[in-house]
Amino acid sequence: MRRLFQQFVVDNYVKVESLRLSFIEFNQSTMRKEHADILAADSGKNVGQRVIIPPTFVGGPRYMKQRQQDALTYVTTYGSPDFFITFTMNPYWEELKDAVNATSVGDDAIYNQIQDRPDLVSRVFKMKIDALIDELVKKRVFGGVKAHLYSIEWQKRGLPHAHILLWMEKRVTASLVDEIISAEIPDPEKEPRLHDIVTCNMIHGPCKGFNEQQPCCQGKNSKGDTCGKGFPKVCREELLFGNNGYPLYKRRSIGQGGNSIVKKVKGKDVTIENSWVVPYNAYLCLLFDAHINVECANTIKCIAYVTKYLNKGCDRILYTKEGEEMVNEVQNYQEARFVNANEATWNIFRFPIHKNSPAVLSLDLHLEGKNEVFYKDSDSTESLNKKSNIDTQLTAFFQLCTQNKFAAELYYHQVPNHFLWDKKLNIWRERKTCRTTLGCIRAVNTKTVELFYMRLLMMHIKGPTSFEALRTHEGRRYDTYRETVKAMGLINDEETWRQTILEIINHANDRKKI
Repeated sequence: MRRLFQQFVVDNYVKVESLRLSFIEFNQSTMRKEHADILAADSGKNVGQRVIIPPTFVGGPRYMKQRQQDALTYVTTYGSPDFFITFTMNPYWEELKDAVNATSVGDDAIYNQIQDRPDLVSRVFKMKIDALIDELVKKRVFGGVKAHLYSIEWQKRGLPHAHILLWMEKRVTASLVDEIISAEIPDPEKEPRLHDIVTCNMIHGPCKGFNEQQPCCQGKNSKGDTCGKGFPKVCREELLFGNNGYPLYKRRSIGQGGNSIVKKVKGKDVTIENSWVVPYNAYLCLLFDAHINVECANTIKCIAYVTKYLNKGCDRILYTKEGEEMVNEVQNYQEARFVNANEATWNIFRFPIHKNSPAVLSLDLHLEGKNEVFYKDSDSTESLNKKSNIDTQLTAFFQLCTQNKFAAELYYHQVPNHFLWDKKLNIWRERKTCRTTLGCIRAVNTKTVELFYMRLLMMHIKGPTSFEALRTHEGRRYDTYRETVKAMGLINDEETWRQTILEIINHANDRKKI
């Protein structure tokens, strides 16, 4: 079997995914959506755009974009993430070696046998990632966790790895970082097992100056004396915060009492010191015997890093001829798709590629009479009118603010944490449990001017009771949301920018005269 099994797995998953995409493309070809006011005027006969690859399709562009906005909701609520963890699978785990009966053969043979069993790889890694999340969230090895998320990735034909973000209950301090994260080679006499694990899994390269053929040293990744990952790092005796969101960890040089190892690189003995160590947590390394990079990442840049992947494969470019119709979204997705055997088995087993907690509820946002209505060509006029008049989350929120004093003190995005949306009755009901749910008002393109400014108002006004109330400020009702935003001082005129630039120019000219 071996490689044929990998091909068999990929072929069968591609069939499964193709059937799902075919259902989206053909079975929903009669499904449309349009604004309620346009739908009422046209009865749904000549309007509406077709729905292709909805956000419910796992792994699709809209799905990944929504996951990114969910992560940004955590940033809005809790601030920047505190820890960024990368968990990479170890192909030499005892569970895998026992499963393939490869305990007595060489390392290369073990790796090849395990690579030919992607089903075992997926199952074992799923158990490991669940155990890691359990250690971090339930057992609180780093402390209390307010929110967390992770994303599973596959690099071409490589094994799976996970990127994990943690938002902690307590503010991260320098003493806590020193306690949790280490970037030094352990003492081989005092901690022999940890020394073996770190030197095997947590050493980068060496690359720069020793092996320039490494990917991190190629092209734009190379940065002077360091590689694209910033190695070798500068040795120092204490932790220092403030390096673009990532701290400079304690890394003692050999002269300062740091440990070192000797490693062969291209047939030569090279002394490896702490400047080549990837930051790690000793407890997690000992528990999972794998590459677990733990970083104190006080920056939102890691949000894009975790949720940016839409598909894998070689670089591609999409273009259309002038006057040509837009390329089908399903066709676009399939042509740019790269599937390896490990990803195929992961999806066949229906394991999640993204998971986050607490839950994030996407909230409706629309102008008055512009709520989007989903309908079919076969729907009658009476059915269309009924669908157009159904309350949305936004209009139901307006009604809630008129009836509930507590709701009138909340912002729109805070409502899901205290009220539950009833899809059947289209109303907000008060929560009976203490389960945390965050609300997310999806990003709005600036081209939709009024909707963009309406979203801005919804983020700054508590308890609005109607669309007119949103456009009212200090007793005066404005005609547009933009005028309201301007009156509240949330935006400035272009004239303000012009005056500022002129002041800078005049100040510079005055200094030249002096």
